[in-house]
Amino acid sequence: MSEKTRREPLKGSDRQAKDAAAFITSPASAESDRPDLCAPMRDHALCMARLRERVYGSQYADSFPVESCGTRCALGRWLSGEVGRYRSLPSYRLVENAHAEFRRSADGVLALLDQGRRLDATRAVETSGSVRQASHTLVRALQVLREEIRVVERQMAPTTHSAEPAKNR
Repeated sequence: MSEKTRREPLKGSDRQAKDAAAFITSPASAESDRPDLCAPMRDHALCMARLRERVYGSQYADSFPVESCGTRCALGRWLSGEVGRYRSLPSYRLVENAHAEFRRSADGVLALLDQGRRLDATRAVETSGSVRQASHTLVRALQVLREEIRVVERQMAPTTHSAEPAKNR
C-alpha cells in the first residue's frame, strides 16, 4: 500500500473536524461559568485519530493507546465528573448513551484488529462505518448538551436591572 493510499481515509473526516473546530472555538464554550466543553471534544477527536492510526497501521499507533471502558477515557471521566451536575438534562443522557455506543463500536474495532481482521476494522472507521456513525452521533449529542447548558445558565444568571428608575412621560 502506498503512502498516499494509506493517508486517504484520514482525509474523509474533514466535515467532522470542521464541526468539532467550530464547537471548540465558539465563544460560549470558553465562558468560565460553564463546564469546559472544549476538552471533551478535543479528547474525542484524539481518540478517533488514535483509533484510525491503529487501524491504518501508523508507526505511532502503539505510542497512543485507545482507552477502553467508558469511564476510563477522558470523555467518560468528564461525564462522571465536571459535567455531572447537569445529569438531569435530557441531553446529558443522550451524550451518555452516544458515548457508550461509541465505546462499544471502538472496542469492536480493537477486537477485529486483535483477530487480524484489518479490512473489517477499516470499514468500521470509514465514512459509513459503525464507529464513524457513532462518533457523529456523539458530536451532535455534545452540541445539544452545550445548547441546553447555555439555556440553564442563562436562566440561572442574575438579571441586571438599570439603577435608574424609568422616567414617566
